[in-house]
Amino acid sequence: MHTRRNLTCIFMLILCFLLIFPHIILAVESDQDLDELYDLFMDDPRSNFILGLGFYEGVEVEQDYQKAFTYFSKAAESGEIEANSYLGDYFFFGLICDVDYGKAYKYYKISADAGDVYAIAQIGYLLMEGLGVEKNIEEAKKNFEIAANENDSAAYYNLGIIYEYGLTGDLDLIKAFSYYKTSIIYGSTIATIKLGDCYYNGVGTNKDLVMSYAFYGVGLLLYEYDTFPEIQTRIEEIRTSLTETQFQNAVSEMVIIQGYFD
Repeated sequence: MHTRRNLTCIFMLILCFLLIFPHIILAVESDQDLDELYDLFMDDPRSNFILGLGFYEGVEVEQDYQKAFTYFSKAAESGEIEANSYLGDYFFFGLICDVDYGKAYKYYKISADAGDVYAIAQIGYLLMEGLGVEKNIEEAKKNFEIAANENDSAAYYNLGIIYEYGLTGDLDLIKAFSYYKTSIIYGSTIATIKLGDCYYNGVGTNKDLVMSYAFYGVGLLLYEYDTFPEIQTRIEEIRTSLTETQFQNAVSEMVIIQGYFD
């Protein structure tokens, strides 16, 4: 029986049950009822998932990936499909554990088979790179196309990669450029750097140093500035070649691009 609960836990308990069991929470009349409700909460897969999400995102509690992992695992074991996608992230990104693409694939696959768009895109990436699973570009492309139909930014970006480098035998720079631009609309940060490259080198579009500066500039703002040292050098070189009017146009374009991420 859980007898020690701080106000945050009680808040999250009530919030979860208002979302999941509104008819039950209204019937609480005593401390014994609350204890019984707490036990019911801890046995409910969706409740464990929401609690895990709270610790994962740091919502009303201090962010704690270890506690989140515990609740996600309990939720997944009880049949909460969505929790598997988060567990996949733990092994994909190495959160509190070593990177293990095989385990990441296993968890993503469970969510992907249930229609989780994010997991479908992640499976596509693992297939494209041959991480934790045999490399299969055609299957990766299919996954990206499914996820892109649901406006997943990473899926659009990776379709751009496939067409830019002709990974399935179909080299199409214009289509690649189009996918990169679409991925920006849906929030792909890395696409800012890629589009800077496209405008700088004339990949799928005309060379345009104003637009290249704008996309590079936003990209460097979105990431740690020293993440792309070569881009730092390049954007400084571009700046010296721009007239004052061109520079002001580039700044105006940066404001527009930044709007996709605000």
